[in-house]
Amino acid sequence: MYKALIDTDAINPLIDALKGALGLFNNFIEGIGGGTNAFINLGAIAANIFNKQIGAGINNVIQNIERLKSNLAQVQAQKEWSK
Repeated sequence: MYKALIDTDAINPLIDALKGALGLFNNFIEGIGGGTNAFINLGAIAANIFNKQIGAGINNVIQNIERLKSNLAQVQAQKEWSK
């Protein structure tokens, strides 16, 4: 039944191509010092690419915290006033 569903003659070249691509990827990773160094380098690249977005995101978080504090102070003041 397996042979009826999948034509192995058609799949083998695809498997060979994937094997070659994975071999190239493995050689690249080993060439830059292994998996740990690859992740460190990719993280550094991502940080350089997205530094403006990261900064804007951090700024938004800080502004939201300040607004939350202000809103809480207003609610507490209204609560005290209504007593």
